Amino acid sequence: MTRTTFITFYSYKGGVGRTLALGNVAWEAALNGKKVVIIDFDLEAPGIPSLIPFRDSVQRHLNDERKKGGIFEFVKYFKEHQTVPPLSEYYSTEPILSDDFKKNGNIIIIPAGYENSDYKETLQSFDWKKFYEKEDGKELFAELRQQIEFEFKNPDFILIDSRTGLTDIGAISTFLLPDQVVILTGLNDQNIYGCKSVIESIDRESRRRAEENWLRPIDTILAATPVNDSEELRLRKKRLGKAAKELGRKIDVILPYVPILSLEERILTREESGERDSPIPIVREYRKLYALISNKTLHIYFNWIQDRYSHMDAEKLHGKGQAVPLKLPEIFVPLYAYDPARPATKKTVKDPGAGERQEPVDVEKLMAQNDFLLIEGIAGSGKTTVLKHAAYCLAAESANGCGATKSMNGFAPILILLKDVNDYFKDLGPRGRPGDAESVMAWYFRKKTGSAVSIRTANDFIKAGKALILLDGLDELNPRFRNHVVDAFADLRVKHKGVKLVLTGRPHSMEGAAINRLGERHARILAFDRGQIKTYIRRWFEYLYGGSPGIGEMNADAMINEVAGREAISKLSENPLMLTAICILYHDGKELPEQRAELYKKFIDNLLFRRFGDPEKVHNFLKAFAHGMQMKRRRGAGRAFAIKTLKEVYRKRPDETARDYDRRIDETFDDLEPKCGLLKLENGEYAFQNLTFQKFLTAHYLVNRNKGDFSGVIQNLWGDEWHREVIELYIGFLNIDNKETANLIVEKALDKKDTSPYKRWRTASRSFHDIHRDRRDAPVLEKTRGRLIEIMGAEPDPKIRAEAGDILGWLGDPRDLKEFIRIKGGLYDLKDLGEHQIRNFEIGRYPVVNAWFGEFINAGGYENRDFWTPEGWKWREYENVTKPLFWDDRKWRCPNAPVVGVSWYEAAAFVQWLNQTGDDDYTHNLLTEKQWQAAAGGFGKRTYPWGDEWDKNKCNNKEIKIQKTTSVGIFKTGGAPEGVFDLSGNVWEWTTSNYHSKNELADFVFDKKMQKLLDEAERSRDKKLIDDFYKKLGEKKRRLSVLRGGSWIFESFDCRCAARFLPPPDFRFIDSGFRCARTRSM
Repeated sequence: MTRTTFITFYSYKGGVGRTLALGNVAWEAALNGKKVVIIDFDLEAPGIPSLIPFRDSVQRHLNDERKKGGIFEFVKYFKEHQTVPPLSEYYSTEPILSDDFKKNGNIIIIPAGYENSDYKETLQSFDWKKFYEKEDGKELFAELRQQIEFEFKNPDFILIDSRTGLTDIGAISTFLLPDQVVILTGLNDQNIYGCKSVIESIDRESRRRAEENWLRPIDTILAATPVNDSEELRLRKKRLGKAAKELGRKIDVILPYVPILSLEERILTREESGERDSPIPIVREYRKLYALISNKTLHIYFNWIQDRYSHMDAEKLHGKGQAVPLKLPEIFVPLYAYDPARPATKKTVKDPGAGERQEPVDVEKLMAQNDFLLIEGIAGSGKTTVLKHAAYCLAAESANGCGATKSMNGFAPILILLKDVNDYFKDLGPRGRPGDAESVMAWYFRKKTGSAVSIRTANDFIKAGKALILLDGLDELNPRFRNHVVDAFADLRVKHKGVKLVLTGRPHSMEGAAINRLGERHARILAFDRGQIKTYIRRWFEYLYGGSPGIGEMNADAMINEVAGREAISKLSENPLMLTAICILYHDGKELPEQRAELYKKFIDNLLFRRFGDPEKVHNFLKAFAHGMQMKRRRGAGRAFAIKTLKEVYRKRPDETARDYDRRIDETFDDLEPKCGLLKLENGEYAFQNLTFQKFLTAHYLVNRNKGDFSGVIQNLWGDEWHREVIELYIGFLNIDNKETANLIVEKALDKKDTSPYKRWRTASRSFHDIHRDRRDAPVLEKTRGRLIEIMGAEPDPKIRAEAGDILGWLGDPRDLKEFIRIKGGLYDLKDLGEHQIRNFEIGRYPVVNAWFGEFINAGGYENRDFWTPEGWKWREYENVTKPLFWDDRKWRCPNAPVVGVSWYEAAAFVQWLNQTGDDDYTHNLLTEKQWQAAAGGFGKRTYPWGDEWDKNKCNNKEIKIQKTTSVGIFKTGGAPEGVFDLSGNVWEWTTSNYHSKNELADFVFDKKMQKLLDEAERSRDKKLIDDFYKKLGEKKRRLSVLRGGSWIFESFDCRCAARFLPPPDFRFIDSGFRCARTRSM
């Protein structure tokens, strides 16, 4: 400790174990080698003499004729003689010692007084208010502090036992003397509200001290006592929660009720001195209280960290609406990176072609595992947030920490924002010589933290090897100073073994000393994956709707569906900053704008509004910068181009010299570039984080500059793939305020002649799709659909046909996608199955598409048990299934594409729904595999539905690299002669046939053990479990429903008419679908 700490133990009411807590803390301090002085200031009912280890010492002192009493006699002497008496006459000069105390550990007691009749009579008549205010009492106690420090040669702790309640004596010990007050409170209302009043008085005294520059502000520690462990847990939590809420701060220590202590004043830390991991709960809490007190400066610093870093920096992402404060611990989602210290390992999952890969690791876990870590991340990737969260969690270790930092409990976080260190070099001046890491930290603590922590405290932890130094934002530090700062802190880490060093920065700052000194542990933050995005959104709404969890969950589900269903938003959501902005946008409007142009407009407006004093100017610069690069066909531009563009927006002032103007422009750009959140610096060029931002801002620029010629301003951009998205966003943006013109531009483009690859028609169709459905003109809609069907029928490139099919699906496919085709009965020779007599039946022209399956969902198909087979219902209840596995992901839910992620049970339920709700004369079923192969191969035993020669362009398969399902019917030449499409490729299709016996089954057993094995194998990625699963799957006795037809994932062999696949009936994947068969009811 650097100085003596005065600590008062206070309670509003008696009976809460205040004096016992003081005695136990005093003993624990002495055990740790601390010099402790106890002042018994509970003058009316002194409790210290009743504590067993202290009783004899107090009695010997009071019986010593050479002594003159205790603290009351000391005060009385001053009042009567107006001079401060020698302190040595008022305490026992024989300290309390124990063999268990470490070197220098001892306890000295200044008792209350003689406690005789004269003492009590004088005490009752003593006017403490008058003494304090008019008889120099304040000066006496100020002198007493100095005397104690001198008399006892700077003891570590002065522990003061205070009077209860709100009294003049209590005020002196609670407000005047201490640096710290330990407040012990019961959990009843009288205690809570009484302590609340005292805390408010302490806060006022702290402010007065600050104003008068007299002593330091008073820190407080809250201890709830006595808390009965046998009390009903819910009530106990409720009372603790109420206490924390009313008192305005967390409860630091919970002292349980111990019956024996109501009968004997025992010092349990003394009795348990040999047990450092004592099993007695109250001993652990006493030691925890001592730890808080002994680290009081650190405690203040930790409180400062928790206060400063408890909320996310999200207020600057809000638009003109009210900002929503977001608590970091509740919202935070871990970031991941690959471990730089570990090589790639073999991926042990069921995908056999996965190859080499490494599992991502929690970034906070990497901090704990490594002595140093260099973290690289693009703007908005969460670099600053993860450091603040790590600091917060370590500061909250009294609450058992949080996140992956628990293994670093005991470390002190030292977080330094490097953008602020630029001022350190300014303060040095041009001739100043930069110092070492200690000098940088000392300056930072003094100038940027309000001396919340001192360099001495930091050095104590650094020298002990218990410091986690977090340096954030190397890219925001002037390049001239980067190497010096990195070297200084790297040297500090080397000098002090155990110290951990973490440095973050954007990619362009990963050079020089950063790589040379820390490059061996260089980790790059990964983009948010789908799971992180979902978790973040759920935590966001759980926090905002804490009092209404049902509403929060409903809003979270709705937003997750929107994000997954819209490619542009989904891509943006991979960046935590962008996802936060999207959440705010959703919260403000209760939905996200359907048009991309409107979404980007609101998104960028929100992003800039609170971050800049003049957001419109910044916006104008970004539009001009984007347009300049777009017209030059550039994704990035150098600083000179950026500065030139900035000068077009920020004009020179009349009274400004050219040199001052250039300096202002440079400073403006250096502030704007990292702060706007839209730009990045890579390879010496500035570019937008997402190319779509460049396209949108260019479109916005063109809308503002069209001078009334809306079509002419984009006339030269048609047919140019580089400008395609600009046209789409231009028309979408124009549609916000000018519906007629937007529709007219699309119509004119569609009226023009176009040929393969139909660039004009496709761009016009995409643009029309981007217009809100309520703002689309019906004639233009019909014309758009017609052009798309033309492209699907005439374009040779399957990828272009697939794109046209997707747009048609979202605009509304006019084709009959529920049509059935008659298959003639007869004797079929089926490869690998033999000859079979098959009756006439009808087969779906296409696999069941999402739009049709959606009708089943909306009709309550997942809730109605009557539609399900017995085993299917068991599975549905076990898995709690309410929709196909990928239903919320737009990529797999195009209305005219096959439904995927459905099990055999779901497919069977769908056909029963058709049977029970249909009004026709047909009975619907899943196909048998014999029916399926007869329809696909025909009487001629074709290898593929179209013939015997493989042609990759006749179906959606792995070789054409579309890499997802396509709209049905776009492979016209790949259908069977009867007019049945997508039998080969696109999706595997469920049948009613058992793989091993080849018999037809009405139901398939749901095996819970197999499901649990699969779940565990996928969760753990354990190769042995995966092998066990497939071994069991191959057992001949097992009933497995056959899939037919191959899919977009598979190559030619599995797209044959005879190809069979053997998954369990609960298998759900991105290429598993089905089609229906029907026969006339008898």
